[in-house]
Amino acid sequence: MWREGPSVSGIPAGNEAMALAVIAFGLQIGSMRPAPSLCLSAFLLGACLPTLTAVDSGPLSLNSPCEPGDEVDPCMSWGYVCTAVGAGYICQYAEFGDPCLPSVGCDPDAGQLSCDEFSIDGGPQALFPACGTPCSVPTDCLDSTETCFPAYLPDGGLTNSCQTNYCDTPFEPCPLSYDGGPGSCLPIDQAGDGVCNQTGPVAVNGSCSADPTDGGAYLCQPDEQCSFGPSDATLVCLGVCGMNGPTCPGSTTCVDGYFLCLTPCSTMSPDCPSPLTCGYLIGDDGMSLGSFCTPP
Repeated sequence: MWREGPSVSGIPAGNEAMALAVIAFGLQIGSMRPAPSLCLSAFLLGACLPTLTAVDSGPLSLNSPCEPGDEVDPCMSWGYVCTAVGAGYICQYAEFGDPCLPSVGCDPDAGQLSCDEFSIDGGPQALFPACGTPCSVPTDCLDSTETCFPAYLPDGGLTNSCQTNYCDTPFEPCPLSYDGGPGSCLPIDQAGDGVCNQTGPVAVNGSCSADPTDGGAYLCQPDEQCSFGPSDATLVCLGVCGMNGPTCPGSTTCVDGYFLCLTPCSTMSPDCPSPLTCGYLIGDDGMSLGSFCTPP
């Protein structure tokens, strides 16, 4: 069972995303925000964008009641997203990565979020509108799982906008942009789908950030993820493993369901390298996997 993560790289959030494992006591490894996706790898360097399906469900507007569907959002044809609010569902403005309509736009309270049109076929003939943030280079994006793509303006002009950067082959290098350097493709589900993470200089057990806007100085190296524990206060680069990925080095072991290289420990006499602490991990069946050194 997946669990949404508010920061770190590689794991999707939202009702459409599936999870790799139950993350015990708050240990999390991701921060994505995808909707149902259409892969555009031939044109957007491995990116997948949400699929916009027009449905004649009658005119709906902001705050109209809606019924969420398994595949089709009834608000989508009108430029909104069916969103849980309180005990019910109403049409709300699109957020980052959501399909949108330029005439409606995106959440006006979400900073510089705008409805940008991304090419499906490499040109302006087939465009897909989605909410993104402005950029010039990948490190202008707000999360290491995003990159800077070309997008079309309503008048036909070109701009650049951040979107989640999906990739097809986990644990392989992946392009960050048309003229950018390589990123690291990390898995987001058990089906082999991945997201291309921007990478940086921070080694395993080093303090990190999933925010590249400082120029990427605190991003993890390839095949690592910026992870945090129950306090949400300390982010540390940890090696990733499993799913035909790299093996874990030294005394670390690949923990089932977590896809992270962690060091076993004893809570009676913990000996974890700083800043890690010894704690129990719980599997997706609710059973204990043992004690491992994890971020506090």
